[in-house]
Parts: sequence; C-alpha cells; structure tokens
Amino acid sequence: MATVSRRLAERNLKRKGFKWKKDRGKDRIYVYCVDDTETAVFTMFSQSRRVRDLGNRLISDMANQCKLSRGEFLRLANCAMTKAEYRHVLTEAGHIEAGSH
Repeated sequence: MATVSRRLAERNLKRKGFKWKKDRGKDRIYVYCVDDTETAVFTMFSQSRRVRDLGNRLISDMANQCKLSRGEFLRLANCAMTKAEYRHVLTEAGHIEAGSH
C-alpha cells in the first residue's frame, strides 16, 4: 500500500503550479494555474488532523482530479515530476491548451 505525506504532497503540488482557491469545510481546494490563469484542473486536500498521509483511495481520487494516472500522481506528489513535465502531460492529453506554455 503506497502512502504519501499530505503535507509533502500539498507543498510539492504548490511548487508545480497549483494555487489555493478556497476552503470547503475541512477540504482545501487547489486549482492548477498556468501563467496565473486558472485551468479546469483542480484537487482537494483534507485539512483534518486525522489525515496525515494520503492512502490508496485518496491517491487514486487526487490522481483523477489532477488528470494523471496513479503512478504519475505519485511522481508529482513526491516531486519526481517536473513542473514542465506535468504541463506537457496535461497539454498532450488536451486538458490545457498548447499555447499555455
């Protein structure tokens, strides 16, 4: 069972272009931005004190939200995927416009 530290994943996604948009209950919503422009790509982090690590279910849910496979999301969350590589994956899959580079 793979787990990722919630704090580490949150910090690394911010480094990749995700910006805090709003809190909804105990969830913090982040939107992926390109050149300070919001895209349709988003993810949510639970701010509950009980959630220290992202387990399999949360990893799968967040991977889906980030438009990645589970393995790609683990690379993104653990900072093994660069910001440029993530942008390229989203562009190739048609989730953001090619001119957004």
